[in-house]
Amino acid sequence: MALEFADEFERGPNYVWFGYLYKIAADWKMIDLEDSLKHRYRGAHRKEQSAVIGIPFEQIIGWYDLRKVGPEWGKNTASVTERLKKGETLDGFVNNEHFDPRYLKTRGAGGKPQLAGFHPDDDLWNSEPWNKFPGHSAPEALKKYIQENYDPEIDDERIWKWAVEPQSQEADRMANMEAQVANKAAKTPKLMGAAFYGPGTSTLQIAAPRRELAETQPMMEAKKPQPPPDTGRKMKMSNDKQSQQDKKHSQSKAKQRAKHGQSTIKRSHWKSQLFTWLKKQS
Repeated sequence: MALEFADEFERGPNYVWFGYLYKIAADWKMIDLEDSLKHRYRGAHRKEQSAVIGIPFEQIIGWYDLRKVGPEWGKNTASVTERLKKGETLDGFVNNEHFDPRYLKTRGAGGKPQLAGFHPDDDLWNSEPWNKFPGHSAPEALKKYIQENYDPEIDDERIWKWAVEPQSQEADRMANMEAQVANKAAKTPKLMGAAFYGPGTSTLQIAAPRRELAETQPMMEAKKPQPPPDTGRKMKMSNDKQSQQDKKHSQSKAKQRAKHGQSTIKRSHWKSQLFTWLKKQS
């Protein structure tokens, strides 16, 4: 079938192709179209396979560069095709150095009628074999099929993450770490209003807030710093000493003000006498 889609043109007496012919190891992603669509499929002679999502490069066994194949490909195309169907390797085949040999143990899925993309109102959903799959949703059927066949040891989870949960060791490690944090947080909850929230977890544990708050209040009071037994006496002695110092300071200030007042009176009296004497002289 692939040769039918290769670009070709006539060069003299022969046909020449452009493109590549790939040899791919089959696995659960390879769906037999004829066996899935039955009489609705047009082109039974092609033995067409439909690949779910895509084909990773590691699944390709090798390929033929059709620009470099021998002239027998153009002269005896039918014979070459039969030999390829039998699994023979012809001249010009290039082995894929990155091929994963694990794919040699896998096999194609065959027909999968549940993946048929018929219209939901199509009468075929009421007949065999499609009537075994109610719902008529090809996307949901595809997602379920992937979940049932996905192999984390071979399949790249980055391609299938929309349909399956992460299965990598890193994902498992992170999940275990989150579980440990959540478990630890659940054992040491914090009181916030009427509920306990463990740090690092979204789990909400409802509790009786009034009882918990009433029990918490004495604990909070107990945590307040209390003065040592003799602190009160020391503070009283300190206050008495400060009072005595303040009293002495006040007395000193009063004496200074009194002395200043006497000096002011003396100066004023002296000035008055001087003024009187000057007046008499004039």
